[in-house]
Amino acid sequence: MLTSYEKALDKLRNTLASPFALFLLPLMIMAWRLLSPSEADPDLFARVAVGRLVQAHGAIPLIDPFAFTPTLPLWIDHEWLSGVVFWFVISHYGEVGLIALKLTLALWATIFVIRAARSYASSSAPNPAGLSVWISLCMLHASFAWSSTLRCQGFTYLFLAFTYYALIQYQRLASIRYIVLLPILSIAWVNMHGGYALGMIVIWIFAIFAIFGRKQYKLITVIALLCSLAPFATPYGFSTFISYLSSALLMERPSIEEWFPLFHDRSSFIASILLCLPIISGIALTRSARDRLAIAFIIFALYCGFRHIRLGAFMMITVAIFGAEYISVTINWFRDALPTRAIRFERALALAVTGLAIFFLLDSFRLLKRPATFSINYSSYPVHAMQWLRINGASGKLLVDFNNGSFALWRLYPRFKISLDGRYEEVYPKQTVEQVSTAFRFSTAEGKAALKALDPSHILVSRALVSNQELQALTPEWRESYQDSRFAIWQRKDMPITQDLPAPSKLDMWQPLF
Repeated sequence: MLTSYEKALDKLRNTLASPFALFLLPLMIMAWRLLSPSEADPDLFARVAVGRLVQAHGAIPLIDPFAFTPTLPLWIDHEWLSGVVFWFVISHYGEVGLIALKLTLALWATIFVIRAARSYASSSAPNPAGLSVWISLCMLHASFAWSSTLRCQGFTYLFLAFTYYALIQYQRLASIRYIVLLPILSIAWVNMHGGYALGMIVIWIFAIFAIFGRKQYKLITVIALLCSLAPFATPYGFSTFISYLSSALLMERPSIEEWFPLFHDRSSFIASILLCLPIISGIALTRSARDRLAIAFIIFALYCGFRHIRLGAFMMITVAIFGAEYISVTINWFRDALPTRAIRFERALALAVTGLAIFFLLDSFRLLKRPATFSINYSSYPVHAMQWLRINGASGKLLVDFNNGSFALWRLYPRFKISLDGRYEEVYPKQTVEQVSTAFRFSTAEGKAALKALDPSHILVSRALVSNQELQALTPEWRESYQDSRFAIWQRKDMPITQDLPAPSKLDMWQPLF
């Protein structure tokens, strides 16, 4: 006979199984996760600068105007449309608008993941309570993709979730309402982020399975072909853009952490393994015909996610949708093997989920009241050093490292041109990247030769990366004209001394000079 406590837990479990809870729990967790104060992403500033440039000139630039170092003859900015959106939002609504846009994209991506997973789930899939917990865990693990300020990949994850939903609606319900929107969506996607290539692989996997299965294949084949033609809608032409995108995707990035294999991030690697093991066991335990399309998507997503850290969110979105059915197989096996313990576990899980949901809700209200929630943290950037250059009327060529180049570009153009920034695959040949990196080794013969060849007028020095011994090698040709606790600016000794005017008490970080 059930005790009153057990009855209460069963009632709580049934409440969590409602369709309302299926949507509420993942959205609540994502909102809580993304309401934490935002760190400024290094690439954001260059994206906004491109948007401002398009507005100022009324055209998409084909030659880079920001760098003084050797650049590629054609600037193929595959994210120019994202930059236009970012600039519009930041210029009209400020930092609050940018953070609100990030939340909007993330929450709508989560909604489409929930709807896709629920549409794809068969009668053997977990009940709504289990599906809600499963999606919540996957999206919480994927939330790192939105943890900084808005990045262009935010559009990719929204478009991917919508694409999955549209394909599933077509397969399960023969509904063409959403699938016919994919060619239009692909035109925006191909101009907003390189994740368009990932979307095309997803669409073609679906189309190939439909063709070989001889089921509803005509329309999806036409849709896939139309989506494949989207590069014609870029400013660069089909062949040029495809050639660039292929080289950019295959480019080695040995110094960019987010392109490392997943095992380099131990916590994410372990979490991914724990989330994927029940899916693998479910596939192994499946006695009826396995869903080959779902398995193909899962295998492809696992390859991408374990191959590159940055694709972990794509992996989690995919397994959230297509892994639920195999999670159910594992759960059913556990129920059959240990029925008493399974009931206890489900009751305990219902209690834990409810407690966490209450915590997420209350803490979200706390975060909403904090001013820092709707402002951007710039503490890792040379804010005061760049402001010093802006207000003192200086101009010239600034030698700057990879991580700070985008920020310097935004704050100083057109008075200063920079040596390097995060757009290296779009703008800079390999020789320029190597030469700029070498130039910061001031005490070596190679560094001195690279510095002489680049011939900058100013150098931005990060004290954490450059030792005092390295800096001493700059004298007597160079002198330090500005310093703070983290950064210094050196300029050529033969240049006139720059006026040292005081900086304003409050900086307008998004006011351009052009």
